[in-house]
Amino acid sequence: MPYVFATSGSPPPTESKAILDAPKLKAHYKKIYVHSKLLLVDDVYTLLSFANINIRSIHSDSELGIAQPNPELTKSLREKLWGVHAGSVELSALENYKLWDDLMDENWIARNNGEPLLCHLQRFWDVTTPYSPAFTVD
Repeated sequence: MPYVFATSGSPPPTESKAILDAPKLKAHYKKIYVHSKLLLVDDVYTLLSFANINIRSIHSDSELGIAQPNPELTKSLREKLWGVHAGSVELSALENYKLWDDLMDENWIARNNGEPLLCHLQRFWDVTTPYSPAFTVD
């Protein structure tokens, strides 16, 4: 079941649906490296920095950043990011988790079939290390 979300800069839902219903074209994907500079914790704490969100950048490198406990800002940033990447911020955390799990399943299938993704959410499984076994969704 496709989910169609309109986010800032996205076509209206009717156009999105038309894109999903268009003749099947093969989508091409490439691997990405998540290069995060923003950390939001529990709708309370924000870290925006030149540092990468990893041990070396946070503890060893000389980086400039802003770290602040600011619930209003943190919640606002989280909601904007959720809206951009998942299309939904109105649900409870548990309801969002269930919705996103379904979306990631559907995106996994779409990607394996060479079809366009429904939203930005994807599973990132590490299939090379023993501590993170991957599985497929039928």
